[in-house]
Amino acid sequence: MQSFKNKTHRFFRGDPELRRELKSQLRILIIATLGFTIAFSWRETIFKLTESIILSLVEINNLSYASIATSSVITIICLIIILFTSRFLRVRPEYM
Repeated sequence: MQSFKNKTHRFFRGDPELRRELKSQLRILIIATLGFTIAFSWRETIFKLTESIILSLVEINNLSYASIATSSVITIICLIIILFTSRFLRVRPEYM
């Protein structure tokens, strides 16, 4: 029976394909984490900028309604961007 040390050594270092996959998943995790950090830091700026544009176009006196309108506009813009990127970056099957 193999010891725990041998099993873990084989698991993390023994198989080159597993090692590549682990590095790939770790890279994706780091990129996603940094992306969320960047998005969080820009959140207030984008929200205030969009809110000022909406308030200059439409007269809204209630700040709650302005916040709802701003969040709705940002959501619609993001959904359109998601639609376009999913359409243009989809993986198409290769025909033989």
